Amino acid sequence: MSLFFLDDAEFPRHRAHHRDYLSDPTKFRQVIEIKDPATLQKIHYTFRLQYLKDVVLARLMEEPVFSVLNSLMFFNQVDIVQSLCANNEFIKDLFAVFLTDDDERKRNAVVFIQQFCQISKTLQAPARTLLYNKCAENGLYDVIEYALLHKDIRVRLAGADVVMIAIEHDPTVLRLTISKQLEERKKPLLTTLYESIHREQDLGLKLQFFECVRILLDPSTLAPVDGVNERASHMLAHIKYKPEDAVTSDKFVSTFYRNWAAELCIPIIALNENEKGEQLGNLSTADSAVYIHLLELMTGFVRLHGDRFRDFTEKFNLLEKATVLLWCNVKHIKLGISSLGMANP
Repeated sequence: MSLFFLDDAEFPRHRAHHRDYLSDPTKFRQVIEIKDPATLQKIHYTFRLQYLKDVVLARLMEEPVFSVLNSLMFFNQVDIVQSLCANNEFIKDLFAVFLTDDDERKRNAVVFIQQFCQISKTLQAPARTLLYNKCAENGLYDVIEYALLHKDIRVRLAGADVVMIAIEHDPTVLRLTISKQLEERKKPLLTTLYESIHREQDLGLKLQFFECVRILLDPSTLAPVDGVNERASHMLAHIKYKPEDAVTSDKFVSTFYRNWAAELCIPIIALNENEKGEQLGNLSTADSAVYIHLLELMTGFVRLHGDRFRDFTEKFNLLEKATVLLWCNVKHIKLGISSLGMANP
């Protein structure tokens, strides 16, 4: 590192203090103490490689050097995740944080779990499945509920990211978990997603929540196959997946219409003729986003769920209620109503 303390010709009056930055112990914080010295050392090495790539060599690095550094970091991260995943005591201690009253520590644990899951996407499918199963056994879904309903948007973003990663890994497992929560009279994760959709003010997070619901309710999105990337695996669902996965997805959709469909569509079900005036003419940006994404979701349900969705719309007179939205001034909502009407003649 001493080599990089030489004066920079482009910035002769500024001297970089790389050693001071890297030797500062406050830059390294542990949510849960990592007791394995080898894993701890590999974390420090990886951080230094990242710093070298993003700061020290950012303006000087050529493509071959960039590729070598990325490869070194990738393999280090895989080793770190596999080591921590194999440590049952560490996993239990991590999720035990959420049984305490220390909110700051809980927030840090959520961000750690998010990073943990992000890096785990690079693992082989069996190793990923093992990791997610261990996390689920120790209370991952309770952590997700805590994160999605938190007042800090950074925690909500981390929670939404964990949900999406879990869904992309294996939607069938998440469907089974939600059905089990319903049977045990616990609060289902799907209900938490609905609550987040209706209360969230951040438009990007709203869209992400709707996307989670869409994937869960799409019978064609089954579990990924070993050695096949996620997108390709969905395209090959009818060839690669076991028949029971399709049955599970179909049962989940039926359960959705019995228990949650009305809850999801409350913004439209609650519409009436008396709201044609000023209230719809001055929709907030957040309310407009809910209607836009909900209409788009319902249009997809026509194709995905067929008669089940048509029976649901007739029961709640949904299409007629949705036409009230034609009085609003948002063009995308009007377009959504037109698309819904054309898809459901």
